Amino acid sequence: MQLVSYLGNHHLLRATHSGFWQGHSTIRVLLDLLDADDRGDFAALVLLAVSSAFDTTDHDIFGRD
Repeated sequence: MQLVSYLGNHHLLRATHSGFWQGHSTIRVLLDLLDADDRGDFAALVLLAVSSAFDTTDHDIFGRD
C-alpha cells in the first residue's frame, strides 16, 4: 500500500500500469501481449515481486535504533 500510495502521489503510475490500480484487471496486459504477437511484434513482460526482495536482505546491516 505504501508503494502504490507513493507512486500515485508522485504521478509515477500510468493508466497502462493496470496491476497497480485497484479494481483494474491485468487482463489488458494479456490482451496487449496477444495483439503484439498477432502483429508479429516483439513483446516482453517484466514482473517484480518486491516483497520477496526483503526475504533475502540481511536486516542486521541496517542496525537498530
